[in-house]
Amino acid sequence: MDDVQCFCELIPKIELHAHLNGCIRSSTFRQLLSSPTDQTRLDTLDKEFSVGDTHARMANVFEKFSLLRSCVTNLDDIRRIARETLEDFISDNVIYAELRTRPRSFQNGKIPSSSYIEAILDIMKKYEEKICSRLILSIDRTQTLEQAMETLKLAENYRTHIVGLDFSGDPNIKSFERFRPVFDLAKQINLSTTIHIGELPDKECINENNLIIDYKPTRLGHFNFRTNDQEQRVLKEQIPLELCPTSNLLTMNLLDLTEHHFDLFYKNKHPLAICTDDSGLMNCRATAIAIKPHPYYYHYGKRISSINTNRLLLLSSTHIRSFHSSSILFHDKSTIEKTVDLLKGGALEEKIKPVSTTPTKTTVPVIPPETTVSTISTPPSDSLVVKRKSLWQRIVHELKHYYNGFKLLFIETKIAFRLLRQVLNGYTLTRRERKQFTRTAADLFRLVPFSVFIIVPFMEFTLPIFLKLFPNMLPSTFQEADKEQEKIKKQLKAKLEVAKFLQDTLEDTALKSKKKRSDDELTTQFADFMKQVTRSYLVLTIPRRNITPVTIEYKNSTAYNIV
Repeated sequence: MDDVQCFCELIPKIELHAHLNGCIRSSTFRQLLSSPTDQTRLDTLDKEFSVGDTHARMANVFEKFSLLRSCVTNLDDIRRIARETLEDFISDNVIYAELRTRPRSFQNGKIPSSSYIEAILDIMKKYEEKICSRLILSIDRTQTLEQAMETLKLAENYRTHIVGLDFSGDPNIKSFERFRPVFDLAKQINLSTTIHIGELPDKECINENNLIIDYKPTRLGHFNFRTNDQEQRVLKEQIPLELCPTSNLLTMNLLDLTEHHFDLFYKNKHPLAICTDDSGLMNCRATAIAIKPHPYYYHYGKRISSINTNRLLLLSSTHIRSFHSSSILFHDKSTIEKTVDLLKGGALEEKIKPVSTTPTKTTVPVIPPETTVSTISTPPSDSLVVKRKSLWQRIVHELKHYYNGFKLLFIETKIAFRLLRQVLNGYTLTRRERKQFTRTAADLFRLVPFSVFIIVPFMEFTLPIFLKLFPNMLPSTFQEADKEQEKIKKQLKAKLEVAKFLQDTLEDTALKSKKKRSDDELTTQFADFMKQVTRSYLVLTIPRRNITPVTIEYKNSTAYNIV
């Protein structure tokens, strides 16, 4: 074992792109296969994988996934896969892992998909002292829109441990445009998204890249095949990439890792993370295991280009704080600190001009935590000027917005009717289902006055006025999260300003009252003193050295002159 391999084994790592089923151990996979026919089919797939092109290899991988899905038939199987996956990551010194999986039910729906998620989360909790792990729910390209909405609802329900929504599946099916309303809704509820992009070299797949980049997800996965324009857009937008070199080496049929696009984005100092993808099916672990005879081909800091040990340390450590899709690992801010940051962000937005000529710089903590490393500065460019949309573009945007709103409302109405049938059949709704049913019913009632603006000609021009007077008139599917957040910011800022004004007023009043009280006390004390001086029996407790006796005819008493 050379120094680089030893170093890669010892450094702490994170894993941001790992499919749970794809991480299954080969021995476990074969044990779960129920028949000799399935065993023979798996052997055939293993032999055929090395002789095909990119399309054939991708089809081979998804046939393996289909075979695996058919043999995982209960919750015990998925618990075993989750447990072994976390144990493998722990042995590779992975300290944070995000596992992605597509929720599924068993026994014809008797075991719901929520039980599937809870089974995985239970295993994660058992290993939480050794590894911090979170879940990403996947939407498959072959699913229906209703199934995708169910997955989104599950992600919202288990928000504590589910940090994002993934879009994956057979790239031969170009269906992102169909699922765009679901991912728009994910943005509205501030749920991070990660999308597989550019997995095949065909024209349709590359055209779909533009739709995905236009959406601007939180992270992009793979990005193997792309045009120069798409490459420059991702570099300019600084969308973080989840690169899986050892997996791509096999699916892209590369000669070696020097042909991988990691070097291109790394030299441009683009935010990226090195991941494993399917460590079981692809046999690519997260540690520094040589995958070629050459001693420099390692994963998680493999010598893809001329990367020395110091740069490997920087690369591995910058993952930890830069690219996980939530701040679960370093969630150490109080509510007050978050509020202050929110207000600061609003103040900065007001001060920043549309055209910026000052490059911005991002600092990323590395290991040890006391050290900071500065990454790339965004170069100034004339293309960064924010252009105002034309009237036609704004009209098209509004039409798309209301189209997506009606589409989502239709889907939620179907789900609500299904819940209603369950209630009528004696089924007890869960808290989440009851909340969703109530929201959908309220949306349907709101739709009655809203429909007047659609039916009556030119009535839509008065809609902004009525929305100003009645803010909650629109159904929830038509509300934009950005505007709601901006409204909350303004309300919060106004409340804080009023609170600050009242606090200053109270402090000022308290100071004046205290000063007045102090003056009154001194006046009273002086009056008492003068009364005692005028009396015949005066006793002073002043040091003797400061008093000289003086004889005064004052009712046969001796007074004292205070020096």
